[in-house]
Amino acid sequence: MKALIVLAMLLMAGACGPAMAHAPIKGIGTFYNGLLHPVLVPAHLLVLAAVGLLIGQHAPRVSRLALPAFAAALTVTLALIDASPGALQQWPLLAIALVAGLAVALARAGSLVATALALGAGVAVALDSAPDGAPDEQVWLALSGTGLGAALVVTYVGGFAARLELPWQKTAIRAAGSWIAASALLVLTLDLFPTASPPA
Repeated sequence: MKALIVLAMLLMAGACGPAMAHAPIKGIGTFYNGLLHPVLVPAHLLVLAAVGLLIGQHAPRVSRLALPAFAAALTVTLALIDASPGALQQWPLLAIALVAGLAVALARAGSLVATALALGAGVAVALDSAPDGAPDEQVWLALSGTGLGAALVVTYVGGFAARLELPWQKTAIRAAGSWIAASALLVLTLDLFPTASPPA
């Protein structure tokens, strides 16, 4: 029985392909892989949701500056990495998600703070969006999809948050910000300080 288990494990290991940080979904095309990328990478979704909530929570005062700043930072950075794509560590994304989540929870962010966080989020998401497995001539297509997907997440989350005006709804937004901050802090701690293996 043990021999069969070992044999099955060896066969499964031999059948595995190379590991990819941002593995594409087969059959949906390069653009749609890029479009779904921001919602399939947890660190990206956390930071985009946090920035969207922050922008929507203080709309329209904050959104007039922060939303265009996010879109510009995302677009320019995606255009620059098109020539030499490379992956970023996830801790900058998590750090921005942590600060933005705390700002949402406190509900006291000014336009400059929100705009700075939006700029940082746009740059960080773009730098970590290099597509794996896409042919060189289609990298721009994947990055275009990623830019559109990230912008849609921030815009829709922000628009949803801006429409919530009742006191309990505003409290729910603040609670969501605190959950995002707590999640980012937990993953950030595990990422920066991995648990040591027990001594043999």
